[in-house]
Amino acid sequence: MKKRITIYDYIASNVPNDAFILMSKSGNVTKAKDEKELVEQLKTFVRKNGSMGLMALAQIHPDKELIEQLIAENSIDESKKYSNASGSETTTQTATKITDEQKETISLSRMMIYGSFLLIGLALVIKNK
Repeated sequence: MKKRITIYDYIASNVPNDAFILMSKSGNVTKAKDEKELVEQLKTFVRKNGSMGLMALAQIHPDKELIEQLIAENSIDESKKYSNASGSETTTQTATKITDEQKETISLSRMMIYGSFLLIGLALVIKNK
């Protein structure tokens, strides 16, 4: 049976120093002896700080750049964005304009992704209380 990896496991294994520094800023935390202890410290950190703790973990998440890119793309003026078959932005002369229906589908998809992140975070907080 495959072991499920939590956000705590992922952060503890990929950015342990950043996790320790983050938790140290909010209080007196001793350096974890191993990854398992760091996971427990991260869980405690989120229990104490709630959604603000989860947001702080998002700032040190190894895939932070990907998350920020998705957010930045969402803020681009969709009426000026064009796409060719490869998905890269081009000028209006060589690309097809995205239709309003496609824009709506893209926006709904993004909202579902963001909502999923929030639900997962909330589920983790509730589960660990």
